[in-house]
Formats: sequence, C-alpha cells, structure tokens
Amino acid sequence: MTDTGKQYAPTPTRKVTLSEEMASLANLENHLFPSVTRKAVVVFEKIDSAAKVIHFYVGGLVDVPEREMKYLRITYKRAPSGWIWEDAGALE
Repeated sequence: MTDTGKQYAPTPTRKVTLSEEMASLANLENHLFPSVTRKAVVVFEKIDSAAKVIHFYVGGLVDVPEREMKYLRITYKRAPSGWIWEDAGALE
C-alpha cells in the first residue's frame, strides 16, 4: 500500500534471475516450512508515480515462543536513485 492510498498485488509468475538461492513468489508458496529461511524476489508493476512511501505486508508469520500469528510491515521511501529501505516491524 502506498501513501497515496493505492494497493497493489505482486505479479506471482514473473521470473527474475538473480541467483540460484532466489525464488519467485509462485515457487516460494510451495516451499515454505516452519523454521526455514527462504529468499525471494517479488515484482510489483505500475506503482503510482506520485507515491513517496510504500508499505509491504507479509502475513502468515508465527512468533514461535508465543505461537501467535504475526505480520511484518516493510517500509520503503522513494529516493532520486529508486526505493530505499526505511523500516520493518512486526504487527499483530
């Protein structure tokens, strides 16, 4: 979701080749297991050019000691050279 109020969904079948350790979103969904770390590239297309901030929400995370569902919000800000990471934190 951007600061302009627009929401976007990733393009799950878009393939990006960065390394053998990376997976597409479609591939990642079938290979997630508890206590396993996976790296993935997620592609979003046609983001609002007026947006200055974008928040990515990742659901389905579990805080192991408490066994409670968590969501991760990752925030990026637009910079002259592209988007730069600003913050990340768990939401309940």
